[in-house]
Amino acid sequence: MFISVPGQSVYGASKAAVQMLTEGLYAEYQGTKLSVTVVIPGGVNTNIIENSGSAVNEKMEKIRKVIKLPSPQAAALKIVNGMESNKFRVFIGFDSKILNFANKIMPKLAIRLTTKVTSSVLFGNN
Repeated sequence: MFISVPGQSVYGASKAAVQMLTEGLYAEYQGTKLSVTVVIPGGVNTNIIENSGSAVNEKMEKIRKVIKLPSPQAAALKIVNGMESNKFRVFIGFDSKILNFANKIMPKLAIRLTTKVTSSVLFGNN
C-alpha cells in the first residue's frame, strides 16, 4: 500500500506497521462489534514541509497545484465517513489512490518514479 520515499524509510516503515496492526485487529475481531478502518493517506494541504524546516521551492508549489491536496477538514470528513460506513480502507487524496494502483501493478517503477519526483522536489536533484 505504500511506496518508499528517500529519506523517509523509518516513517514509511511505521506507517506500514500501523496498517498491519489495524488489519491484524480486523482479522482477530471478525464477528464482533469491533469495526476497523485502515486510513491510507496521501498528501494533505498542511504546512508539514514548512514546519519540518524545509524550504518550499518552485517545484513543490507546482506539484501542490497539480495534485490539489485535500484540506485537513476534507481529509478528516472522509475518514469519519469511511469509519461510519464501515469501510475497510479509506484513501485520502488522489495521490494515495494512484500510488496504490501503481505499486500493485509495477512496484519497482513506482518506487523509481516516486524517488525521482521526491528527490527533485525535496533535495533539488534532477
